[in-house]
This record gives sequence, C-alpha cells and structure tokens, in this order.
Amino acid sequence: MEICNPIVYHFLHSLKNNSQTITIFELQALFLRHFKKMPSQYYLFLSLALFCIGVMGVLMRRNAIIILMCIELMLNAVNLLLVTFSKMYNDPNAQLFVFFIMVVAAAEVSIGLAIIVMMYRKVHSIDVHILNRLKN
Repeated sequence: MEICNPIVYHFLHSLKNNSQTITIFELQALFLRHFKKMPSQYYLFLSLALFCIGVMGVLMRRNAIIILMCIELMLNAVNLLLVTFSKMYNDPNAQLFVFFIMVVAAAEVSIGLAIIVMMYRKVHSIDVHILNRLKN
C-alpha cells in the first residue's frame, strides 16, 4: 500500500510497530487535525461554474433531454451552495432544505421524461422548437 503523505505514513507505521488497533474515529480525527480544510470560496466558485454551465445549456441547446440535464445541473449547483453556506454558518437547516430540493428534482425528472416520451411518440423528435406544433 502506497501512502503519499508522510504524516499518515508515520502514524500508521507507529501503530503497526506497537500493534495497536485504530478506530475509524481516530483516523478521522487525524485527517481533520493534519490536513487543511478546503476553503469555502472553492465551493462557491464551483457552484457558480456549475450553475453557469447549466444556464448556458438551457439557453443554447434544443434537445429536451439535454435541457433537463442542465436543469438538474443548476439544481445541484444550488444544493452545493446551500451546503456550503450551511457549513460556513454552522446551520443544519440548509442541509434539510437540500434534501427537499433533491426530492423535487427527482419528481421533476420523472414528469419531464414522461412528457418527452409522449412528445416523441407524437412528433418523432425531441427538439423543443417543435413544441409549437403540439398546440392543436
């Protein structure tokens, strides 16, 4: 087993020499103590990038399945942002809100895919610009 961090290597090597057992909680405490936590700004920038990619996909693409995937990407960007702010302000309420957003997103996907299947059966295309023909 190759361990690239010398701190972890020495810690595990000393445990092996002393034939002690280590619990997962002690290993987790070691990682939290010796490794830097990722700054919240990185999460914010990642969330912003994901949301922008989702918006551009919704505005530029014509395929209904790709549009649904971009909407899901935007919802996941919002979820990441909520979890980041929850971590920053030590408030677990945002994480509960994320759970409800995920439930709504799952319902949105199932209904959206059902609409796409019905559209394909009627028009034999999933291009969203053809939806104007479905008015009658």
